[in-house]
Amino acid sequence: MDFGCGSGVALRQNLSIRPNLKCYCIDIENFSKDLPKNVGFVPYDGTNVPFHNDSFDVITANHVLEHTHNPNLILLELKRILKVGGEIFIETPNNRSLWGRPGGKFAGTVHFYDDKSHICPYSNQALYDLCRNVDFDIIKCKISRNVLHLALSPFLLIIGILRPKKLYFMYARNSVIGWASYIILRKEK
Repeated sequence: MDFGCGSGVALRQNLSIRPNLKCYCIDIENFSKDLPKNVGFVPYDGTNVPFHNDSFDVITANHVLEHTHNPNLILLELKRILKVGGEIFIETPNNRSLWGRPGGKFAGTVHFYDDKSHICPYSNQALYDLCRNVDFDIIKCKISRNVLHLALSPFLLIIGILRPKKLYFMYARNSVIGWASYIILRKEK
């Protein structure tokens, strides 16, 4: 299940690796028209996740927690619908996303507050503590970097400076500084 699926960018990446996955998506906005036809979309009211207990083996939440006022409630709901032994992957901007200043000339979210719906960035430790408080088994918590973007960073930075309305600069900068953190959780009980 892709929690906070948006237009399905991460979902499409996952399906390109495992096309046989049975997937559901949930978001507070209706993105059903943007998603692949074989994916079930369920609207979300922002509070209660509309699935039964122990429904999913895997849940992803890519760049969602930073938009929420009550991440503990979200994590408790995700834990409720996750099967015992199931895993959750969460990625969110970290405190390095605050480097620089918002409102620059480059496209995309270069600074955390370039996205007006962002509420709170999470350091690795803050993300770890948040998930530990909900009693997940923490498998891994690290800085997220796209290796391809990192390898291409010098080229992407130059192209990004020449073409600031494209996302090249954002990809390069965010990979170099380690803009986001991720955590992998398991439900043991």
